[in-house]
Amino acid sequence: MSFEDQVQHLTSANINEIETHYYAAIETEHGSGEHWILMTVLDKYGFRTNSPTKAMEVADQIIVLWYILNSQQGT
Repeated sequence: MSFEDQVQHLTSANINEIETHYYAAIETEHGSGEHWILMTVLDKYGFRTNSPTKAMEVADQIIVLWYILNSQQGT
């Protein structure tokens, strides 16, 4: 399954959970507990990351792509 397919299968509740932990991690020190929680949440949805930095990058990509894909569905 491609990255885009994985993102497309996320529900609004799933993306809300990812966003919540992504923004919490942004507001805390790098490598804090929030970053590790984000890694766990991403893993739960099939997005494997091996570092807090990668988790932040992947979460950002997921959020942006999810909103792009969902805005196109209405057109």
